[in-house]
Order: sequence, then C-alpha cells, then structure tokens
Amino acid sequence: MEQGQGAERTAPAGLRTGAGLRHGCMRLLPPFLLMLALAAPAQASDDGPLEVTQRTMHWQGATESGSDAWYRDNWAKGSIVMPYVTSSRKDVAARINDELYMGLIGIPAPSAAGANFELTIPADDSALVGTSSLEFELARDDEHIFSVAVTQEGCGAYCENYTTHYHFDATTGRPFAAAEVITSAGKKDIVKRMDREALGQYRKMLKTLQADLALQLKTGKPSQPGGSVDDTRDRIELNEHCLQEVLERQQDSSRNLDEDFRYLAMAIPDDKGVSFRHERCSNHASRALDDVGDVNLPVPNAQLRGMLTDYGRFLFFGGDRPREALDPFGVFLHGKIGQSPIALRIAVEKGSQQVSAVYYYDKYRRPIALTGTADGDRFTLTTSKTDKDAETFELVRHGSTLAGQWHKGNALQPVSVGP
Repeated sequence: MEQGQGAERTAPAGLRTGAGLRHGCMRLLPPFLLMLALAAPAQASDDGPLEVTQRTMHWQGATESGSDAWYRDNWAKGSIVMPYVTSSRKDVAARINDELYMGLIGIPAPSAAGANFELTIPADDSALVGTSSLEFELARDDEHIFSVAVTQEGCGAYCENYTTHYHFDATTGRPFAAAEVITSAGKKDIVKRMDREALGQYRKMLKTLQADLALQLKTGKPSQPGGSVDDTRDRIELNEHCLQEVLERQQDSSRNLDEDFRYLAMAIPDDKGVSFRHERCSNHASRALDDVGDVNLPVPNAQLRGMLTDYGRFLFFGGDRPREALDPFGVFLHGKIGQSPIALRIAVEKGSQQVSAVYYYDKYRRPIALTGTADGDRFTLTTSKTDKDAETFELVRHGSTLAGQWHKGNALQPVSVGP
C-alpha cells in the first residue's frame, strides 16, 4: 500500500488518537500519549470539553478471496479506529457520535462505551468500501466547538491518504460546515487570498527549481540524490502548469467565487483561528513531482471575526445563539414512532424540494434510508422498498421539532422528533 503525500500535513496539529496501517505495519502511540488520549474524567461539566476515547472496529468477516480481500484483511488487524464521545450531556454526545459513525462507517454509533465496535451491516453496504485504514486526531475541543480530523487510506485504482475535518457545535452536537459560518463577502475574500497564496508558492518553487536546473547544467551533477535534469524539468513544467491554472481562474469573468469556496476544506486546529486548504494541483500520476502539494491558508481570529455570520460569531466567540441555528435539519433528532424510540436525520439541499433522510430504531440500530420531497414546512419521506413494504413519514416542522405520522400498509403511528 502506498502512503498518500501530505496526509499528515493536512491534518491539524494535536494529539493523534487513532492508529492506521502504513506499509503493512501498525503505527502505535507511545504509552504515555496513549494514557493521555484515553484518560477521561468520569463526567464533563455542562460547558466543559467533551471527552473522547478511541474504538477499534472488530472485524470477523470473510477476507479469503476477492479483489477487496486485502483491505478487509487490514480491518481484521485493527486498522479502523474511530473516536467515541462521552459526556454528562448524553444528547450532545449521541448526536456527534451518530454523525461520525453514520458518515464514516454507515452505522449508528454504539449505544454504550467500550474499546471496540462491530460492523453491524454487510461490508459492501458500509461507507468503508475501498478504505483500508482510518484514524483520527482531536483538534479543538472546548465549550464552543468540537472538531476532529479523520485520515483515511482509500484505494481503488491506486491508494492515497486523505483527511476530512468534522466540526460540531459543542453545546448542541450539531455539525456545521464552513459555508454556514462564513459570509458571502468572507468567502470571496478567502478564495482570492487562496489564489494569491498559491501563486506565491508556485512562483517561489519555480525560482528554486530553475536555479537547481541551471546548477545541474553547469556542473553536470544533480542537486538532490536520485535527481536528474529531466526530473527537474518535469517539476518545472508541472509548477508552470499549476501557476497558469491559478492565473486563468483569476482572469475568468464568469467565475463564481462562492461556488469555488465549496472546494476549500476548513480545519479548526485550536481556538486561535482556522485554516483553509486547496487540494494539490497534480493528479495521482504526477504527484511525485508536486513539491508544493496542498496549499494552506491560515486565518487567525483577528481576521476571521469580520468574515463570520451571526452563527459563526456565536460558535467561535460565544454570545447569544441566533435563531436560525435552531433548525432541525442536518442533525440527528430523537423521538418516537408510537412508543418505539428512534433517531431521524433529514438533509435539505438549499433551493431544492428533494430531501434525503435516514432513521433507525434505538432497539435495532440499523440505518433505514429515506427519500422524499419538501413543501414549505411539510415533508413526505419514504423507503425505497416496494409499495407493499414501503414506510412513509408525513411530517410538519414546528420550530426545531418535527411531528406527524408514520404508516406502513394498514399500520399507522404518530411520530415526534426533536433536539
């Protein structure tokens, strides 16, 4: 397996609390760091940091044959290590855990603490297909924001590491994205600053490479072990191409800066600011020639404050919670179908009437996918089963809650879910 370039650099600095397979070897934490990572007070205060432990997926599935047997064999060796949040605020911890486990594994989070967890659905139905290892790093964890960086090694035609950052409102457990906390003017400013940062890095690298090439041509010796004139020329060509791409973006009169912002990843390494990352210019085939790699743009709090929405200022600096932060979408809501406890999450795409959702019964903890439509505050959701077996939710929004009815065939039950 091949380790992706820059995976460690893209994750925020902090205590690494996961373990992954690298070149067939298990990377282990030093004992004193492992003790720090796993030590946790019995309870967290109402406004204190959430506590995080690590849980390894216990895999006993088939790995004997098939093109994907090699990565499932890694699972059997403990290569999937997830965070697990605990707190005296059980509803907050449950929302964060469900968001992480549903998004990364494809299952509801374990309902109780422990050192391991089971993959409770078929491997081919999980979100782990093509993932050989997964580890995490805790970033910001205070009374305002809980943020964690998850690094995975994904393999298809080739293997590569990539890091995804997950951010949560620490008072509610609600996930949030950069687009929700940065104003339109702030997004445009960040995209333009990222362009300038990229241009500066490519120009600096070109200057270095061109000097190296001149020295090699003069002395007949490579400037780096294993280097060559052809290799340096290839690097120059790649950086010139990357530089030209940025210049063309800047000159594009039809460019939508708000749309371009969506392609930047935001990390929250601590309470001093954020950083944005633009993925490297090179493709996998030319990755070895890309000396710049990902372009990172740090934004300290002094600059960040003026770019934030009302909700963003509340999250990063405290104060009064804005009303729009209390909507029931994009977060797991808990309630009941009849007398059966459930959790339901609805995703609504802005400007669209199409919605998607997932729910599960607390007793069985198996995800059930739903699709449907929105008409104002009214939602109709159904499973993808045949008409005879289809389950349908008809719900109405009331502030931060949803209520209505569930029916399947002749069975009809009331539904109510909320924060």
